[in-house]
Amino acid sequence: MASIRDQIILLIEQGHIPKEKIDEALSITKVFPTEKDWFVFIGKLLLWLGSLAIAFSVMFFIAYNIDNIGKFVKFGAVELLIAGSLLAYWRFYSHPIASKVTLLTASILVGVLLALYGITYQTGADSWQLFFTWALLITPWVLIGHFSPLWIMWLMLFNLSLILYYSTFGFSFFSWWAPVINLFGLLFALNTLALIIWEFLSTKREWLAHHWAIRILALSSGASITLLAMYVIFEEQNILILVV
Repeated sequence: MASIRDQIILLIEQGHIPKEKIDEALSITKVFPTEKDWFVFIGKLLLWLGSLAIAFSVMFFIAYNIDNIGKFVKFGAVELLIAGSLLAYWRFYSHPIASKVTLLTASILVGVLLALYGITYQTGADSWQLFFTWALLITPWVLIGHFSPLWIMWLMLFNLSLILYYSTFGFSFFSWWAPVINLFGLLFALNTLALIIWEFLSTKREWLAHHWAIRILALSSGASITLLAMYVIFEEQNILILVV
């Protein structure tokens, strides 16, 4: 369904709304944001920026002072912030934005904690394991959060872990099928499946009905299949794929 803005533009283009009545029509339909709308927008924007600033500032602070701070202080600071974010989520559970933003902040900090653990104890884990474990650990929060940005972050972590796994080990499920083809094919399958499920559930779950999230999934799916097609076209040694 077209938005009110699109409908008004269509009516103006078709001449149903006279030029002298355009401002009145825009005012009545509230296409232009009011002063109250601007305050609400600025409040949400500052909440987003503040929460993300806390998460990323902790990340950069620890990375810069990795050798100057004791491990207990580093781990304690990150864990306290995670606990504080979860406490804020519980405290502001009734607030539709604040609670979800704090849960997203906690999810980002889990990645910081995993990276800190790997650096401190030199576990020797590959990069893909970090992102894959990160995605697995935040899965319960993703399920209970009902928050589109958190779902997108979760899916992108799986995408990244798949790419890093390929860059470390590579894989080829069929002898005639180049490993990079498998990578693009799996990314295309993962993102397309996510897009189909998202599109289906968006008609039943209002919190999923965000056009920007659907477009990100569509872009990820389209980019994967485009790269796959380009690789097949420009890599002559894989031209047999076209006839198999």
